[in-house]
Amino acid sequence: HEGGLEAGSARTVRVASHNVQEHVRDGVSTFIGSLPFVKKGGVSARLMEAMLSPEVRAQQRADVTSLVARELGQQGTDAVCLQEVTGDVLTAVRELASERGWCVHA
Repeated sequence: HEGGLEAGSARTVRVASHNVQEHVRDGVSTFIGSLPFVKKGGVSARLMEAMLSPEVRAQQRADVTSLVARELGQQGTDAVCLQEVTGDVLTAVRELASERGWCVHA
């Protein structure tokens, strides 16, 4: 028995993958540029300012850590892969992982 499995048996590993859209100027500008209803100029600039605000970034950190906790806790997922993670989100995920005894590889 290696790793608790019978010889020749297989274990299913559930992996969730999420793009959490990094909230940085170049990432947000690409997203805003893809919105058909946003014209260049004032609306675009105001939307970018709002998406990069401290309040929105704090909410994103809360949303991402909640997502990770839900995936690993309630959904029975074995691993979560996150794409487009900013440093502040990574720090929040590391803090959550430390509290829960999980590992983070970045």
